[in-house]
Amino acid sequence: MKQLAIILGLAAAWQISNAELGGAPAPANDQSQLQTFQNYKVLSHSFNDDSQYKEYLDGSNLVFAVFWDGTSRPDMSKLLGKYFFEFQSLNANAPHLNGATQLESSNLVIQSQGRMRSFSGLAYLPTRLPVNFSPSEIGR
Repeated sequence: MKQLAIILGLAAAWQISNAELGGAPAPANDQSQLQTFQNYKVLSHSFNDDSQYKEYLDGSNLVFAVFWDGTSRPDMSKLLGKYFFEFQSLNANAPHLNGATQLESSNLVIQSQGRMRSFSGLAYLPTRLPVNFSPSEIGR
């Protein structure tokens, strides 16, 4: 049974790796939910290990923000896509206090925190936020 849980966890991670900030959302799974708001949508993915991943979609159905909370850190290179190199550059010079990181540029904002088996964070594209959308709504 433990092997099945590991396989399902790897399958879930693979599906999320198909998503990319600024790109198309990840494919929905059995436990995915879509919420529609006035000028954006939230596609929430839940997995058997109690981890969750939310994608915030603009009117063109492109991901402008992501939120994660789970037992492992997501693969940032896949999650951020073409913004990964900017993340690396920002991260190289940022202070990392008590497992928390806040990175910000005009193109990309990332907030993350974590310790063993408990990681959460968000990333968004400030220039792609819908009208009247507040970044404080990410992760709610």
